[in-house]
Amino acid sequence: MRNPVGAEGVGDVVAAAFGTQLASPHPGLGSLPGGGIGSAIGDKLATSTCSAAKFGDVDAEIAPRDSGCFVPDPLDPNMSVSLGTIDLNGLLIIPDSGTRIGIDPKLHKIQTSGSVRVVLRASGIPDITLYHGPLGYDVPNDGDGASLFDPYFNGVSAPKVLGFSIDGDINIKLAHGGVDIPVSLSLPKYL
Repeated sequence: MRNPVGAEGVGDVVAAAFGTQLASPHPGLGSLPGGGIGSAIGDKLATSTCSAAKFGDVDAEIAPRDSGCFVPDPLDPNMSVSLGTIDLNGLLIIPDSGTRIGIDPKLHKIQTSGSVRVVLRASGIPDITLYHGPLGYDVPNDGDGASLFDPYFNGVSAPKVLGFSIDGDINIKLAHGGVDIPVSLSLPKYL
């Protein structure tokens, strides 16, 4: 109890989750079903507002240039949908014309109805398109260091960064408040 007042000790009760939040095969309290991340109930710590959908270290926000709002999908009320650009931990998800981007924070899903571009935008360099195509991705691990979009970047031809080719695969890793994209650049053969 925090800030107890009076003879009854009335104050704020403070609690914090600990241990895994993943679903288990065990029942919940009383006759309630068990829950947790990955269960039919979904992630109870996830949030969704007009401008953002968040779970774990995944933070999807309506891009600042778009003044739109996430709206619930009429067929799936957990799915927050946008027709505009999404800023996903610093990566821009830019939809092709008419494509809807859906984020289900409770079930950790990112889905599109068509093709989108996954773009890295950084100060001082031109935009780098890392992927172009549809997304239908479950985010099984949402913590620091977990891979993001891993199956979509396998075998994709790597873009160039300021004229230098990327050597190897692109492996996007979640980081608190952003992403890490470790890459090696190939030098021209004449160097």
